[in-house]
Amino acid sequence: MILGTILGTKLTRTIEDDGAEMRAIFGLLLQPVLASAAMVVIWYVLFRHTGFHAPREDEVPLTAGAAASIAFYFGVTLAYVYPKTWERTEVLTRAIRRNDMARFLERRDDRIPLPIHVILFTLSGSVMFILMFLCYQATLSGIATVGIVAYVIATFWKAGRIFGNPIPLLKCQTPQHWLVADPQAYFKNTKEETARALKLVEERSRAKAK
Repeated sequence: MILGTILGTKLTRTIEDDGAEMRAIFGLLLQPVLASAAMVVIWYVLFRHTGFHAPREDEVPLTAGAAASIAFYFGVTLAYVYPKTWERTEVLTRAIRRNDMARFLERRDDRIPLPIHVILFTLSGSVMFILMFLCYQATLSGIATVGIVAYVIATFWKAGRIFGNPIPLLKCQTPQHWLVADPQAYFKNTKEETARALKLVEERSRAKAK
């Protein structure tokens, strides 16, 4: 009966883990599609339908100059941010696997700083505005360009949200008291317990010396 309970608990947790992972993958794929469709609609209504676009002679400086430069800085910022978020996810996963609560609490509440979000939003929004501001000869070309670029950018944003806060993805694998524990109180108690242990060892060493 005990074995059955253990197997049942493990099976339930495995199903919950798989469900959380599938929801994350589904969100990573579906939400960018919705964002891409919304950007295409905005482009068609506000730019294509109204004829609000740049002159054709200005397309080269807009695309080869402004858009390319902004896209470069966007890529550099992502290259700086994403490895850090993925490294944090690996640390948390490893801490859960090793049952290391201290290591988990050290990184649990880390987040991508707000200024980084503002920079990424400004850069990606600027690229999208330039692409929507161009004059496309065929409507299908505009839909393809705006839709694909918007999908790629939205996918990066969604992945950044997942790895920027991976706790919901790891929730089923994590002991519940780890999720609500106060890191400051935990480490304070740990330091006090360590100090008491060291003091006890020192007192015993002195007693043996006597």
